[in-house]
Amino acid sequence: MGITTTPILPGRGRGARGGNVSVDSIAREMARLYWSFDIVTSLVDYYGFRGKGARTVEELEECLTEQTRHRISHSWDSRKVLP
Repeated sequence: MGITTTPILPGRGRGARGGNVSVDSIAREMARLYWSFDIVTSLVDYYGFRGKGARTVEELEECLTEQTRHRISHSWDSRKVLP
């Protein structure tokens, strides 16, 4: 199908180990990657998701989409972001 994936751990710089993720950190990373890839998605273990409270996975995905859209704003294409 001609699809190539590029796994990227959220974090700052070299040596990032992932883990301890939040909506804010993932949305920031997805917005940064938005310009470099055809589609940006996430694969997150929601068990250790920081600040999830009582929100469901679906509610977290919706929040992630909204925060990413807010960061990208003027060139938003919902087909490019799949939380």
